[in-house]
Order: sequence, then C-alpha cells, then structure tokens
Amino acid sequence: MYMIVQQILSIIFFLFVSYGLGALLCKRINFEKTQERYVMQTGAGIALFVVLLSLFGVLRIPLYWQLFLAISMIGIYFEHKSVSYKVPIKKSTVFFLIAFLIFLFSFYMYTKGAFSYPHLEDDDPWGHAQAVSYVTEEKSILEPIEGRQIFQYLDAYPPAFDGILGVVNQISSSVSWTLKFFNALFISLSLLFLYFLAEHITKKSSIALASTFIASMTPAYFSHFIWGHSLALMLFPLSLYYLVRSKENKEFIPAASVCGAAIFVTSIDEALKLMLFLAAYLVFFTIFEKKLSLNTVLVGFLIVIIATVSWWGFMLYKYETLSNLRKVGFGEGEEGAYHPSIKIKPIGVLGSATRQHGVYTIRDFFLIDISKSIFSPKEFFLVDSVNMINVPLGIGFASMILIIVGAIFLIYGNEKKSTKYLLLTWLAIAFLGIHGGTRWWQPFALFPFRFWIIFGMIASIVGGYGIVSLINAAKSKNVRIIIAILLVFSIFYTSGLHKFSLNTQFWAPGVGFFGDQGFLQDKYAGFVSLKNIPSTKIFATSEGGSYYVLGLDHKSCDWCNEVIEFRSQLPNKSPAEISQWLKKNEYEYIIYDNEYYTYQDPNGKQKINELIESGLFGVAYTQENIVILKV
Repeated sequence: MYMIVQQILSIIFFLFVSYGLGALLCKRINFEKTQERYVMQTGAGIALFVVLLSLFGVLRIPLYWQLFLAISMIGIYFEHKSVSYKVPIKKSTVFFLIAFLIFLFSFYMYTKGAFSYPHLEDDDPWGHAQAVSYVTEEKSILEPIEGRQIFQYLDAYPPAFDGILGVVNQISSSVSWTLKFFNALFISLSLLFLYFLAEHITKKSSIALASTFIASMTPAYFSHFIWGHSLALMLFPLSLYYLVRSKENKEFIPAASVCGAAIFVTSIDEALKLMLFLAAYLVFFTIFEKKLSLNTVLVGFLIVIIATVSWWGFMLYKYETLSNLRKVGFGEGEEGAYHPSIKIKPIGVLGSATRQHGVYTIRDFFLIDISKSIFSPKEFFLVDSVNMINVPLGIGFASMILIIVGAIFLIYGNEKKSTKYLLLTWLAIAFLGIHGGTRWWQPFALFPFRFWIIFGMIASIVGGYGIVSLINAAKSKNVRIIIAILLVFSIFYTSGLHKFSLNTQFWAPGVGFFGDQGFLQDKYAGFVSLKNIPSTKIFATSEGGSYYVLGLDHKSCDWCNEVIEFRSQLPNKSPAEISQWLKKNEYEYIIYDNEYYTYQDPNGKQKINELIESGLFGVAYTQENIVILKV
C-alpha cells in the first residue's frame, strides 16, 4: 500500500512540476483553447524540466526533487492570477475529448505490455535502470570517477531521459515501475502533442482527431520499448508545434527554443533531425513568402545556445575534442557488416537495425505479404507477424492508402499552399530519412530505422487529411457515417491489431539470459525471484548481474570505486574476506551467475562451494547458471 501511495505521488509530482514549469515558460502566451494550454504548456514544462536538470547537473547542483517543485510553484503562483481553468464545451472540445480517449487507450496498451512480465525487456532498459538508480541515489548526472566510463547513458550521452526519471524515482522508489510507467506516459503524451500540431497546421479539429487515431494505430509510431528516444520523439511534435507558432507570434519563441534544446539533451541524432526539419521549414517559407523568417532563425540560434550552455559545451570542455566526445556521447561507434540488399557505401550512420534488416520495401510500409492469399487476411496483412521491438516497421495497408489519398487531395485540393507544401516537404524528408544510406538516390544516413517514428508522425497528419477528405466527399450524412466506420475498422484491422499484438506480447529480457543452449530459464528464474525479496543491497559478481539487480528494484553502489575494485579482486578473496566486506558495506546477498564463471573466474563454481562450506553464507537459490547466497 505504501508503495502505491509513493507511485501516485510521483505521478502527481511529475504532472504538477511539468505544468508549473510550463507556466513559467509560456507565461506570455495566450492559447486559444483551455485544453490546448493544459496539454501544450505541460509539454513545454517537461522540456524545461530536462533542460534545467542538465544545466544543474553540469553546475553540480544536486538534483533533489524538491528543487524542481519549488521552481514550478513560482509558475503556478503567477498563472493562477491571470488565467481561467474552465473548459468551454465546443465542437473542438468534443474532438479533443475523443483524442484524449485515444491517448488513454494507447497508454493502456503500452502499460499492459510493459507490466505483463517482471523484467525489463532486451538490453537497453537495464542500462537505463543503472543510470536512473545512480541519479536517484547521488542526485547527479555526471560520471562519479574521473577517467572511468561507468554509465552507457550518462555523461557524455545526453542525460535527459535517465535524469528526469531519476528525479521522479526519488519519490516512487521503484526503478522498474518508474521506467515502465513513465516511458509509456511519454510515448502516449506524444499523441496529444501531435493532435494540436495537426490542428494548428490544418486549422481543423476533425483532421487533428483523424491524425491522432492513425498515429495511435501505426506500428511504426512507437512501441513501449524503454530508451531515451521515447522522450526525444515525444518532444518532436511538441517542438514542431512551437516552431510553427513562433513564426507567427514571437511570444512562442522561448518555448520553441527550450523544446528544441530539450531534444539536444535527450538524443543527438533526433536533435539533428529536428534541425533538418527546422531548416526545411525556414527555406520553404523563405521561398514561398519571399522573405526570411527572423523568428525561425532566432529559434534555431537559441536552440543551439541553450543546448550548448546546458550540456554540450561542458561536455566538449571535459572531453576536449569532438572525436573523444563522439566515442562516449554520440551513440554507436564503428559500423558492422551490411545486409546483402544494401549495395552502396552509406555516408553517415546506418545503425544496427538497418544494417541487419537491409533495404526497406513496400512490404515494410504496407505490412502485407503478397505471397499469401487475400482470403487469409491475418496472414496477408501480417496481423500476427514478428516485428522489431524498439522501432517496429510499417504503417499498415489501409493507413498507407489513406496517406496516398491525403497527399493527392493536398496537391489538387483547395488547401492553403503553405499547408500542403509544408506537410508534403516534411513527409518527403522523413521518407528519404528511412531510405538513408540504403539506396543509390539517398546515400546520406542518420539512423534510418529511427526515422520510421517521424515518418509515422507526419504521415498520420497527411492520412488524417485523407480520411476527412473522403468523408466530406460524400453528400449524405448516413454515407459519411458508413465511410467513417469502414475507415476506422480497416485501419484498426490492418495496423492496430498488429501494433496491439506486438506491444502486449512477451518480450525477452536480453542477451544476458541466453547461452549456447538458448534461453537460460534457471538464470531468469533466479533473478526474477529477487522480486519476492524486500528491497535491499545485493552484490552481483558480474557487471551484467548488477544491472539486473538494480532493474529488479534492489540496490548496489555499482558506481562506487570500492565496489568496482572489490569485484575485480573477487577471484582472489577468501570466504572470510568476502563475508567481512559484504557485511561492512551492508550487502545482504551475493549473486554468482554464468557471466562471472565465463569472463571473470573460470574457477567460480569451486569458489561458490568454498563459500557455502565456510558456513558464512546461506543458500537462497542455486541452479546451474546462477547461485544466490545470503550473507
């Protein structure tokens, strides 16, 4: 019961602080709709939250949750004097409420999948669990030991994702729950940000609603995989919204700048993609309106300045050269072997997913298998097919048809030229991004597989335009209703079922639980058994094991120098020395697993027998690939 209260308080804290910080950032903005202010101001607050924690981190100001609460209360104090919190009931309000229901369904789907098993999926989330634990305990986002790289996702890697979750976890006190819940919340919130982006660009709430529905059903538009891109790409539609609005109204410039900078302190490659979109937007309107948008230029300049001051300037100073910085902060290093279908030498970075998958084809976009019969729709539309879990491929058959229809209506319809050409330009950039480094006509690559989420985002708006255009083409109200129902069903069947199935199935816990004989069930069961033990300090003899300990809500000071040194000296320690050190440092359990036997001590199993025979340790769990001893 106490843990549930902590979790509820952490949710309230996150939403309150985000809204309050947003009130500070958007103080001079007059939003047209109350619901728009609630949502987009909260989003701006999340962006300011991560920029502030990055800045405080490099200034070595401890990241206590009370600090952010105090700052946010200033925003709340000034806002409550000047705004109304009433939401008038209009047609646009009804559309938003339906979009909010879609948000809730999306959030349910992601949490249902994430909480359907006790572990963290794949490998990245375990590394994030380590970093979140560190931020929670030490209130810092900088490496604790000079010259030693302990964390994969902190310093110089952009710290926002683990930083914000580490602050929130100070209240919720469960790393596993915090990662799963707030990751699902981030990616679901992106739907609401997308709604208002689409509404502002198209000036139609109906298109915004249709766009939100398509995005929620699109497999490529997020999965519940836990990584920093969930936060970065949640901020993407938010940043585009403020970017577009800042061109028209200078009061939006601060929010646009902070939102863009927030992506820079979350993911460097997603930030570069945002700047590509910003540049295209600037060039497009300069040509279209025959004048330079100084507001847009200023936003781009301020994004770089804020990102430099709050994180990257300090990182460059610390690591001295861009080459050194790239090794620890810019993601993947040397590229591996390419898939046979990739016939060119890419310029840039493909990323492991594209290298392994190869060239993306019509099958990947439409999610169809033409070798199957249309009379076997589940097989033809790949309803139950295997897909990637970090960035699933595909839009879906019905949605792709609607995107094509929407593009045609945009080109030949009566929509404002600025709207149609902006959407089509952004869609083309995302499409080219997906094919980056794999086609002769697009050799430039920047993690092409991650462009799928951005393509799904922009394509959903174009598809939403297609839905509304088809419905409005019918003269009879009854016919329009029938068309709407058929379109919703077809999108759900050819996209939504695939997405729901993928996001609610069992995802494996990572390569550390696999060996030469396949899945190591005994090792998995051993680590999962830790969920039955009240949170305590547990010493894992292997580095991988320490990630699992932290990701399963226990504690270990893996970033402490004495722990690192003791682990390296463990093969030479006697049972008495091990027992004495563990008791001195308040560890209640010690875990030996197959990783330790394989890489650290070939005589590890013999050492375990010595520990047991010494009488200093009790056996809590023992199997071939894992032994847990009670101190």
